[in-house]
Amino acid sequence: MSIPGPEDIVRWELPNGIVVLVRENHASPSVVISGYLQVGSYDETDEQAGLAAFTGSALARGTTRRTFDQIYEEVESVGASFGISAGVHHTGCGAKSLAEDLPLVLDVLADVLRNPVFPPEEVEKLRGEILTNLEERTHDTRRMAGLTFRELAYPPGHPYSRSRIGYPETVSALTRDDLVAFYQGWVNDYQEMMKTLWGPAYTASMDQSLEAVSKIIEHTSTAAWDFVKPVLENLKSYPDAAQKIMSGDQDALVEMYSLFRKN
Repeated sequence: MSIPGPEDIVRWELPNGIVVLVRENHASPSVVISGYLQVGSYDETDEQAGLAAFTGSALARGTTRRTFDQIYEEVESVGASFGISAGVHHTGCGAKSLAEDLPLVLDVLADVLRNPVFPPEEVEKLRGEILTNLEERTHDTRRMAGLTFRELAYPPGHPYSRSRIGYPETVSALTRDDLVAFYQGWVNDYQEMMKTLWGPAYTASMDQSLEAVSKIIEHTSTAAWDFVKPVLENLKSYPDAAQKIMSGDQDALVEMYSLFRKN
């Protein structure tokens, strides 16, 4: 299998501005989908740390068309998988399935992104899972070292200084209404999405393959992925802060966020 390059990757833009990249892989019968929304923990406040991660995970807990159980029953019945996770700058969504099951997977993924209902009982279950994860973090020296480093390296209030998944006190205080408001104000705007499809040949040529994928997306039951794409604003500016000095002998494992190449 050749290395991906401009000669075998097709770039295609939907009328709403969503960019789709498609590459055929004749060696595999499966299809891999990755999508990115330009929203993450960068867009939350210190008081609501963990809101983006909480919201992203809650999207798949039920929609207007499917319950939480129905979502995973449909996906797992064909041996497929999918997930949504919020990072610092982006929220990623992805799926993997056999090529023949791509219409089903795209339909479920679009449903989760377009029609979440944030069922109160599922929100509380998810909150419990996050709080358990945060409790486990306190016993993990590697995770705590990374958290401490970011708090020392960046000034208070800077999005890089706080925990992406939040803290027990902030996660406990978040309400279902907070999740809905964040989704409606940021995630539902879909400021920028790039999707990639990597899989077998649908037809004899890349042009025909692109047309086939286009038809699959446009004929899902969620109205052709008709998201709104507003104009992006510049990233926020944060003042420089004096570096802190750690005394004594130190061993450090540095994990830190940086700007993307496009910035």
